[in-house]
Amino acid sequence: MLTQSLFLTVLTLALSLVSKTSASQCSPRYGTCGGIYYDGPTCCVVGSSCIYSNPWYSQCIPVDYTGPCAKLYQQCGGINYNGPTCCEPGSECIYNGPYYSQCIPVDIDPSSSSSSAASSTTSTTSSSSLVSSTTLTSSSPSAVSSTTSIPSISSTISSSVSTSSFTSLSSSGFSTVLSSTNTTSALPSSGWNVTGY
Repeated sequence: MLTQSLFLTVLTLALSLVSKTSASQCSPRYGTCGGIYYDGPTCCVVGSSCIYSNPWYSQCIPVDYTGPCAKLYQQCGGINYNGPTCCEPGSECIYNGPYYSQCIPVDIDPSSSSSSAASSTTSTTSSSSLVSSTTLTSSSPSAVSSTTSIPSISSTISSSVSTSSFTSLSSSGFSTVLSSTNTTSALPSSGWNVTGY
C-alpha cells in the first residue's frame, strides 16, 4: 500500500509540474499570441483566448471580457497594443502597419465622398501640398519672389510698393503675401506680370 500511495504522489507531482510548465509557456492575458514573424507562444493562459486581429497580430483576450470596443478612428490593434481589439458597430479594425490598426467606418469609400468632405480635403490639400514658386518680373532689373498655395495665377499688378511686402492676388478665396527684394523701387506704370506654375 505504501508503494501505491508513493506512486500516486509522484504521479500527481509530475503532472502538476507538466501543467505548470505548459501554462507558463503560453501568453498571458492581453499578450501577443500570433502574427507574421511572431516567434513566441501561440497559446493563451487559461481564461483567455487567442483572437486574430490582422495578419501581423493576434492577442490573448479574456473569455469573460465585456469591456467596450474601440470607438470610431481609435486604435484597435498592433504590436504592444493593450486595448480593445474589437470596434463599435458600423466600423471595422483595419491594419495600418505592424504597430497600428484603427477602427474605420465600414461604409467609407475614398472615391465617393460627400461634397463637404471633398471641399474640406481640397482645402487641406491646397494649403499643404499645392505649393508653387511664383516669380514676378518686369522690365526693371529687380524681381520679387514668393511662395504661394494658389495652384496657378495670371494677373497684373500696377501700384507702387514702398514697404517690404504687400498682400495681393485674391483668387478663389486665397490670398498670398509677396515680398519685395528691392523696397526702394516702385512698380512701373506698365505693371508687373504675375504668373504662377
